[in-house]
Amino acid sequence: MDMLQNQQELAGYFADCLIDQKFPSGLDEAGFETIRTDLIDRINREITTVIFDNLTEEQLEEMENLLDEDDGRRAALFLRETIPDLRRLVLERLVLLREEIN
Repeated sequence: MDMLQNQQELAGYFADCLIDQKFPSGLDEAGFETIRTDLIDRINREITTVIFDNLTEEQLEEMENLLDEDDGRRAALFLRETIPDLRRLVLERLVLLREEIN
């Protein structure tokens, strides 16, 4: 899975893992969906924060233009070139989030 192109899929998978870890006996469907939605939103905010914290104003403008064009492939390529260690930075942030939640 390319986390730069499939952020929503990554967020959903990570949220599911966090829920399984935090609630090993399970949750009712409504509770699961509420917690999952909240976690996905938080994970996406964390990923976005990592990206914004590592781009200059000029790079942010270029990224916004790519997002406006709805070209996920080019946006992912831009991020890979602009922030070469982005995957590591995102994973570090997600590990911190997991520790905070547990």
